[in-house]
Order: sequence, then C-alpha cells, then structure tokens
Amino acid sequence: MKNNKVLIIIGVILLNILVAFMIGQSFLGKTSQYEKTLVEARTFAQNELCSRSIDKYNEVLVIKDTLDVQLEMLEVYEKGIDIGEFTDTYDIFASVTTMVDNYREDPIAYESACDLFFKYGKYEECANILMKARDLHVTSEKIEEYREQVRYQYTKYFSMYTEILPMFDGIYTVKAEDTYTFLNKEGSPDFEGGYLYSSSFSEGYAFVKGTHPDGEARNFLINKEGKRQVYFNGVDTSSGVGKAKDADGNSVYLLSCKVGDVYKYYDINGKEAFGEYSFAGRFRNNVAAVKEKDGNWKLINGTGEAITDIKFTDVVLNEFDECAPKGIIIANSGDGYKLYDLSVNQISDFVCDGAKAFVDDYAAFKKEDLWGFVGTDGTVLIEPQYDDAKSFSNLMGAVKNGEMWSFINPDNEIVIPEEFEDVDYLNDKGICFVKFDGYWSYLKMYYYGK
Repeated sequence: MKNNKVLIIIGVILLNILVAFMIGQSFLGKTSQYEKTLVEARTFAQNELCSRSIDKYNEVLVIKDTLDVQLEMLEVYEKGIDIGEFTDTYDIFASVTTMVDNYREDPIAYESACDLFFKYGKYEECANILMKARDLHVTSEKIEEYREQVRYQYTKYFSMYTEILPMFDGIYTVKAEDTYTFLNKEGSPDFEGGYLYSSSFSEGYAFVKGTHPDGEARNFLINKEGKRQVYFNGVDTSSGVGKAKDADGNSVYLLSCKVGDVYKYYDINGKEAFGEYSFAGRFRNNVAAVKEKDGNWKLINGTGEAITDIKFTDVVLNEFDECAPKGIIIANSGDGYKLYDLSVNQISDFVCDGAKAFVDDYAAFKKEDLWGFVGTDGTVLIEPQYDDAKSFSNLMGAVKNGEMWSFINPDNEIVIPEEFEDVDYLNDKGICFVKFDGYWSYLKMYYYGK
C-alpha cells in the first residue's frame, strides 16, 4: 500500500515535470517565432518594403503586443508614406489611434501619434488624440506643446446667414435672408424655423413671430421641438425667457416684452406679471436690469423689487439683454463702469470707461478710446491697446484694429491672424461664427475645451 502511494507521488511529480517541459517548449517556440518574425519585419523595413514589413509587424503583435513594437511599426508607416508606397492613409491613421487606445496611460503613445499626425497636417486627428489625453489626465511637456500648436487650427465652413445670435441653450438663432431658423452647437440645422422674428432659445423656449393661416403675424412661444406653447397677444417683441425666483424662492420664468412704447414682464403662460419701463432686460441669476422713465437704471429681482438703492446711468447687457450672465454685473453709477457681484457689492477698485459683458473668464473693457481685457476679480489681463474688442470665450478673444477683427489668446498673442468683418464667440464644441463677404459662416476648431 505504501509502495503504491510512493508511485502515485512520483507519477504526479513526473507529470508536472512533463507539463512544465511542454509549456517551456511552447514558450521557447513562441519566443523563437517572435524574434524570427521581428527580424523579418525589420529587414523588410530596411529594404523599404514597407507593406511586407507591416504585415510582419502585425504577426509580431499577435504573439506579443508591446508599445516598442508599435512605435517601430509607426516609423515604417511614416517611411511608407514618404516614399509613396502608402497613398491611402485612412487605415494607417486608424491604426495609430488604436495604438493610443491600447496604451492610453502612456504619454509616449500620445506623443508619437501627434508626431505623425502633425507632420502630415492631420490637425483634427492630432486634436482628437490630445483631447483623449486631456480627458484621461495624461500629460507631458511635449503633449502640452502640441496642444498649444493645434488649439487654434481650424477649417472654415461657408454659409450665407445675414444675422446670428450667439449660441444660448445649445442653439444658435440665425437669419437667412428674411427668416429666422436654428442651428445646433455643431453649426448644423437643428429644426426648421422660417419665422419672421426670433429670440434666442433660453430655458428650453424661444419667442418667435410667425405667420398664422389667416395671413396675420402672430407672436408665440415654442419649445425645442418647434411646438407652439402659448400665444402672446398684443406683444411686439421679446428677448426671450429668463429664470428668476418668486417671493417664496421658487423658480419662475419671465419674459421681458415690448408692448407699444413700454416694456413689461410676462410669465411663461402669456400673462402680464409686473412692470412698465422704458426698457427691461432678460433675467439671469435672478437679476435683470431695467431702465426707468427718468432715464436711470436699476437692478430688480423676480418679484420686480429693486435689489439695491444704487441708481445707475448705464448697465452693461449682453446680446440677450442680460446684465449678470457670469454672476458679474458691470454698471456705471456716474463715476465710471465698475464690477459688482450679485449682491451689488463692488469687486476690487477696477474702473473703466466702457465694457462688454463677461462670456467666460475675461471681459473686454475700454479706457478712453482703446480696449483691453479684465478678469472677474478686477485684475487687468491685457492693457487697453485695441480699437475694439469682444470678451473672451473658451480661451479666445476677438480684437479689432482698423476695420477688421482677428483673435488673440490670453497671452495677447494673435492666434488667428485671418481678418473678418465681424466675429462671434467660440463655443465649447469649437464652433466660432465669423462674418466675411457680407455673410456669417463659421470656423470649426479641431481642438476645443480647456
């Protein structure tokens, strides 16, 4: 019995030795095949037989996928393009993108991909790689250098809009010849408009003027599907829906509407709410600016009450008639334009002679006849030196010298030297509308976001 146990133990040991031997042989065989195939791939590359080399590199990667081999193969792709062997580069660049996906935490993969894309002017592909690195928090000095080189590369698209409102609520309101329609934030048509007038979308609604079947023009509110919500009888125009708070702190939606020679606020159901002003702006952050009949401006909350006793000679509004789009109010009480928070406390001792509303981190301001840029804390970023300027949006500011506009970065460097008749703001999807030859078209930046 004891002998049988000894024999069983010896058998198990021998079996394990046999399995280990077979695994070792298999491993050595694979190693041998790996090295042999890698030598063949390199030899074909040296002889400028790039297609055959790539085939062998792919065989190598099936055996063992490493970044070093991927980078070698990248050099062969580059050589094949340079000598004219590879003319269809789609699969090549797709392969490079796959390499980055496989080694998504290694900065070298991103750097090498950008080397190739940038060399051949594939800025969009390079930008996509850099945005992946940004989203995964992968960075290096070289990656950041490429980011700055690619950030302001773009394609110019041609369209024929005669007017445009900056994007709001993810939608552009544009005018083509005589009617208004809507574009999404990518610059593509969102849904059919054909309206005689339209505000921007805000809080999911737009105030529009359309032709009724009886032939008369009617004003009404539409949602983002273009469905009519309520008619506004007796109202001439409106800058659209603003969000405020009622006396109990609940959200309310109000529209500043022009009715004859005065402005009044209406609720979202088309009922008159309060007010009778020479002008009334749209609510945002529970603040709106209104101009009284004596010519002074005041700031009100959603119940129509003044939020400060200060009377202003002017309040800066944006293109949507809002006075606090970034939670910063710019107003003049008689001794220059100053920055205020939502409680109308002055921010720093900054004073200027004119300003544009904040869109992002820096607003355009004027001293005497020249324009510069100031931050939300009142710190001057760029001293006044331009004939005109528009506030920064997504790290790009518009400046005007003479009759034409171009773009700068926060370091006051010209990043888009091409000149335009007028410009809009850069949105978070890399779209920036510009005007040339009398019509609005747009630039599509390859890299977008911070």
